[in-house]
Amino acid sequence: MKKINFTKDVLPHIIAIGTFLLVTIFFFNPVFFDNKVLDQSDITQWEGSSKAMRDYRAQSGEEALWTPSMFSGMPGYLVNVEWGNQPVSFLKSVLALKLPHPIPNIYLCFVCYYIMLLAFGVRPSLAIAGALAFGLSSYLIIGLSVGHSSRIGAIAFMPLVVAGVHLVFSNKKILGFGVTTAGLALHFRENHLQMTYYLLLILVAYGIVQLVVFIKANKAADFLKSLAWLVPAAIIAVGTFVGPMWSVLEYSTYSRGKSELTSSNQAPASSGLDREYAFRYNYAIDEPMTLLIPNYYGGSN
Repeated sequence: MKKINFTKDVLPHIIAIGTFLLVTIFFFNPVFFDNKVLDQSDITQWEGSSKAMRDYRAQSGEEALWTPSMFSGMPGYLVNVEWGNQPVSFLKSVLALKLPHPIPNIYLCFVCYYIMLLAFGVRPSLAIAGALAFGLSSYLIIGLSVGHSSRIGAIAFMPLVVAGVHLVFSNKKILGFGVTTAGLALHFRENHLQMTYYLLLILVAYGIVQLVVFIKANKAADFLKSLAWLVPAAIIAVGTFVGPMWSVLEYSTYSRGKSELTSSNQAPASSGLDREYAFRYNYAIDEPMTLLIPNYYGGSN
């Protein structure tokens, strides 16, 4: 068994965690020192829409599966239902050091990106710098300020999933299996499937690159063995998310299907969404530059 060298194997990570914690506290110092809270417009709207359900839970101890507060009423599981994934929630709170909401998501961006860079062999000093650059990017800070907490949380755990997958393909299969399972379960808990779709694209691209590398090295069988470790990791992670995923899938047939309203002088509409509607709020070709340059597209004005 390899002997642990504290200065080389432990101290850099303690410094990294301390750095991330200090930067988080400094950046959000009004929360810690002035007893202020971040005014998030989307969270304020959510508090209003979910109040009836939260009051019912507090009074009865049961979950409300329907809320009258949204539109003319809608399923409660799309607004505020506490699912049976509390162990995953507990894991997040431990990793986030019990920091007050919504600050943990930025801190976790630091930590997870740091872990990913370490998995790819980047030395700790550079990994700290890269993690800070990722966590303090304008896209994440602006998103958090308006209340997109689930999106930022889902993004925070994407590097952790990539780290786990890379560890599996780097012949650290047991460690990679555990990191992938935990990272994916934490990512699913945030319940932002748009980010899950983007994560899938990243993993597919990574998998294609690894497949080419393994084939060139005449190790295609090893590629399949690595893949075999990731399948149960994904199944376990998805298992922690079955409730929310199944309920949304069930409701989507009513919310995104063919309209029940018809008109005698209107041509029958095709089922689902048309292309114009689906891409109405899509990014312009050069709009992704806002990820690098704040207000490149004019800002909120």
